[in-house]
Amino acid sequence: MIDELKKVLVEFKRFLFQGTVVGLASAVVIGVTFTAFISAITSELVTPLLGVAFDTEFKNLTFTWRENEFFYGRVIDASLTLLATLLVLFFLILKPSQAIAARRLAGETDDDASHLSEETRVLREIRDLLKAAPAAD
Repeated sequence: MIDELKKVLVEFKRFLFQGTVVGLASAVVIGVTFTAFISAITSELVTPLLGVAFDTEFKNLTFTWRENEFFYGRVIDASLTLLATLLVLFFLILKPSQAIAARRLAGETDDDASHLSEETRVLREIRDLLKAAPAAD
């Protein structure tokens, strides 16, 4: 029973520390931080500047209907935050990723060895020689 539990725990640990799980966890943390950053910029900088331009404070824009108050200024603020987040994601993540994928499809690779260390060049040469050698049965 204890050996089986240890085996399960070892498998679970291996699963947790796979690149995909750790990468996903890192992406979530970065995403939350990034969203907070964009929200702060939008709420504390962009929206007040627009408020100055339109001579109003968006966060205080409301209307009342049947004794209920609706804060549509907050919706405007959230919409601006969403727009800013989407723009940053598009230009800083999606467009560069598409460019890299297009280069790969076009056959461009990172085979320019001028930026590689001597050790890496030698290891690549050994790898290529091993690939080209006939397999020993």
